[in-house]
Amino acid sequence: MMQHLYEMPRPPILLNPTIPPALSEVILQSIAKNPAERFPTASAMTVALAQALNVPVPAGLSTSQSMNGELDYNPLQPPGLAPGSDLSAAHLQASLPSPLTQLSEDYIQTSIITPVHRTPAPVSTAIPREGISITPLSPVAPLAPPEKPRRKLSGAFVAVIVCIIILVGIAASTAALLALQHQAGATATPNPTAVVVGHVAFTNGRGTFDQVEIDLQNIPAPPAGKTYYAWLDIVSDSGESAMPHWQLCTVQGVVHCLYPGDAQHSNLLQKNDRFLITEENAGVSLDIPNPIARLYYAELSHNGVATFDVKKCPSSSATNASNPCR
Repeated sequence: MMQHLYEMPRPPILLNPTIPPALSEVILQSIAKNPAERFPTASAMTVALAQALNVPVPAGLSTSQSMNGELDYNPLQPPGLAPGSDLSAAHLQASLPSPLTQLSEDYIQTSIITPVHRTPAPVSTAIPREGISITPLSPVAPLAPPEKPRRKLSGAFVAVIVCIIILVGIAASTAALLALQHQAGATATPNPTAVVVGHVAFTNGRGTFDQVEIDLQNIPAPPAGKTYYAWLDIVSDSGESAMPHWQLCTVQGVVHCLYPGDAQHSNLLQKNDRFLITEENAGVSLDIPNPIARLYYAELSHNGVATFDVKKCPSSSATNASNPCR
């Protein structure tokens, strides 16, 4: 602040070398720190500028009148001072208005050089007092909106949610288990736990398994006009060869009989791989077992075993490929 009030300003010719020396002198005199060193009137300053710029003096202005006549009113002169009176620093400080924005050096250059281009120079309307510093206020950050209070879940509500999740998981697991069981039941061997109703045994009468002994229990009596037949067949056979078969008799739900074989004492176990019992019409000559009336069966093997379990045929269709009685 003190530098701005008392230090001599830099000559304009040093800031802009293109300014004529005469014009630089006029500018320095117009901004002199001591008011007595400035132009006494605006007319005098105008005449000096015209002479420095080598232009005609405006009409109505003369050098003698401007320099020697009564001093005009100077708008920059503080009130209470007569023209030509001295302006002390103490009087200047006492008569200064409220603090104003400090003029920068660049702003002074602009305000002084601007009249050369015939434009009015902007004049600041306030000068800050000595010893007073102005601290710019920091921008106030906008207040954040208040957070909405979060609803706390009650213990009962949480328990209900957990129970629902558990029930959904149990239902999904049960449905998946039932689907797997259904699929396994559809692809598994039919009737895997069929009840064994008896046995069929191949006996060696003449050095070969030429006889068949049958022992069955809990066999109901055949309906009227029907009778039971036992069959030995080859599953892969197309039915062209004759199948050994004979009639069975039941006594109070029990079947116990011996098939003596043929006259050639053929090996009945070696030639066949299945034993069947069917329900047929009585007194009818048969060549093949009735495909829709097969009741019991036994799967034969040729690994040295001669006795086999007799089981009830599955209830699935006889044409089903997985049905052992097909």
